[in-house]
Amino acid sequence: FLMPIGFLARQVSAGLIVGLSSVIYAISYGALLLSGPLAPFLGFGITVALITAIVGALFSWMSEERTFVIGPDSNTSSVMASILAGIGTLGVAAPLALNLAVATIFATSIVAGLAFYAIGRARLAALVRYIPFSVMAGFLCSTGWLMCSGALNIIAGTPLTLSGLQSLIANPVHPEIVLGGIVAALLFALSPRIPNAILIPALMLVSTAVVNVALRSNICTHSLCAPETWLFAAMSDTQWLPPWRIDLSLWDLDFVFQNLPGMLVVAFVGLLTILLSVASLEM
Repeated sequence: FLMPIGFLARQVSAGLIVGLSSVIYAISYGALLLSGPLAPFLGFGITVALITAIVGALFSWMSEERTFVIGPDSNTSSVMASILAGIGTLGVAAPLALNLAVATIFATSIVAGLAFYAIGRARLAALVRYIPFSVMAGFLCSTGWLMCSGALNIIAGTPLTLSGLQSLIANPVHPEIVLGGIVAALLFALSPRIPNAILIPALMLVSTAVVNVALRSNICTHSLCAPETWLFAAMSDTQWLPPWRIDLSLWDLDFVFQNLPGMLVVAFVGLLTILLSVASLEM
């Protein structure tokens, strides 16, 4: 049968907006995952997040509940980034650091998947109704702090830590942080008036265009508008690193398993985020 033109146009428009938003989120979360000392592997982080978005979109398309849109999430990404940050402090060689990061992400995915399956199999999803509001608020505040710290680390290498504060005091001139604050303020001010599905992609595209035009013109000096300060470095071709080709020794595997408590935290955060989202739809 033939679909009405208006209905088809609305669906295509919604799909483009959601798809563009998913790509923007995936790139942001991928950059958050492998930031700081792991920044040379930025391409792998973005690739992992984009693959997650693709798998989530395919699952949404093939599942019985097609009204759900699945993809990378800020809460789990921020906690995962805090786990991976420990790899950067080990001082290991670049190939080993990448293998450790990919192995940790893979192991965390398995732990989270098993936790989700166990909760669903035991029909314990209703437990979210017994979590106090104060616990939920603390959970959201902590993940928000991690997201803000990771964002500042990406922007100017000044996370919300004492070392980051000292770095900012030593070099307070950071126009990129000012622009980030303006974008955040615009999102906060316009979100009650414009749906986020439209506001976020539109603001991202406009601000990206403005920054690129400014960097390629003579509006500001090179010291303030250096491309390496505002944009990611050029990424080399990224080859897929499947789990069965990860090169780790027994000591390296011990490091991965030492992060099991953190993996369980990621699983709990993801589970709580899903259950809260589903519960909010009922309201």
